[in-house]
Amino acid sequence: MRRGSRSTGRQFREAEQAGAEIERRLLALLQAGVAPDDPAVFRIVEDDVAAQSRLLPLNAEECSKVGQAFAAAPELRAHLDARDPHLAEYLRDAMASYAATRMK
Repeated sequence: MRRGSRSTGRQFREAEQAGAEIERRLLALLQAGVAPDDPAVFRIVEDDVAAQSRLLPLNAEECSKVGQAFAAAPELRAHLDARDPHLAEYLRDAMASYAATRMK
């Protein structure tokens, strides 16, 4: 049991680190004025979906809902707002567009 807990803890930390890198990359594109449905943004969302899938695989509907949660959940939104007041909506829109076009 302990071995699995360590592995899960390690996986969670790796996912957190990947998430921080995803946020940094998305922020750079947001600040550069790149649209949330741009292929460059989709490459980042694809990396995010792959990182999240290590813990829980996502289908198109779940991917879109995760994006919505980042914009709606106060604690997640506050985290993103600390980086840029438009990042939560950007991530939401990017994930919804990605789910609709790439995860059909």
